[in-house]
Amino acid sequence: GVAALAKVSDKPGRTQTLNFFELGRKESAFMLVDMPGYGFAFAKDEAVAAWRALSADYLQKRRTLKLVLVLVDAKVGLKPSDLQMLSFLEASRIKYTLVFTKTDDAGPAVRAAQLVALTLASVRQARHLVRPVAIVSSRTGAGIGRLQRRIMETATGTDPLAHEDGGWKAPTPVGRGRWGEGGV
Repeated sequence: GVAALAKVSDKPGRTQTLNFFELGRKESAFMLVDMPGYGFAFAKDEAVAAWRALSADYLQKRRTLKLVLVLVDAKVGLKPSDLQMLSFLEASRIKYTLVFTKTDDAGPAVRAAQLVALTLASVRQARHLVRPVAIVSSRTGAGIGRLQRRIMETATGTDPLAHEDGGWKAPTPVGRGRWGEGGV
């Protein structure tokens, strides 16, 4: 099933390679790339350094890159490693947006709204931040459909709601590996 496409874990550092997924309809298919995280991971420092270098290389050299989704744990907010990533994206002139995850664990909606407001205040000078930010919950599904539509619109330039099925088809794993292998 679709749930088995991308492996998940409660332990940071599960994603250790670039994982490529083809999404969208045939005429407007695009690639979604799941990248290793840049914060804490249950892995050797050398491995984490290699992931960071791989990710930086991919982000800076991929000319067809439309948008980077920076996932932020709503229970924690922006960590120093997140701020470093945002600075990197700004310096590299790469468009990005923030996706607040685990919002069902963050407490009342008021707390989540305060966190988002605080975060936006800390990045208000961001020239490449694409607003609005996304607030999602994998547990309840809140915000997922809106995020999917936004990804489709950004990647393809088309309105996914114009399609009977919403324009969203199940992801197809294309491959995983090091950047540059296979021409992805």
